[in-house]
Amino acid sequence: MKRFSWLVLALVACGAPTTPAPTAVSSSPLAGTVGGQPWRAVGAVASARRAFADDGGERWIDVSNKVISCAEFLPEAQVIGVVPWQVGAYALSLRHNLTFVVHQADGGLDNLVATSGRVEVVTAPGADAGTATLRIRAQFDAENTVEGEVTVSVCD
Repeated sequence: MKRFSWLVLALVACGAPTTPAPTAVSSSPLAGTVGGQPWRAVGAVASARRAFADDGGERWIDVSNKVISCAEFLPEAQVIGVVPWQVGAYALSLRHNLTFVVHQADGGLDNLVATSGRVEVVTAPGADAGTATLRIRAQFDAENTVEGEVTVSVCD
């Protein structure tokens, strides 16, 4: 029993291992690499109708390197996913992830699920349409990584 006490005391004295605080996401325009090609966000939309939550606490987002609007049904987005819809930050994980949609030359698609990164919801309007501001850092691999801020049109 004494050995256990000394071990606990030694761990307390040395301090428990700590995880460094996550760094904030850049406020520069959202850009990076998708499918190994340079990429910059031009348009983004969010919709509660396509989210999986019934309570309005999440929104589906489509982010594209092209102009997209709420009138489009399935925009050609390259970064998609469900985002908690409240001001704050969360780490990407298996539950909250973003997907890189990589369009292949033969017309096929690769869906690459990014569980590494962080999303900061800077502003999020309520049930009314408007715009939101998100900061996203997402990485699947070296060829699929983005970081920065994007204004999202809310399509509710």
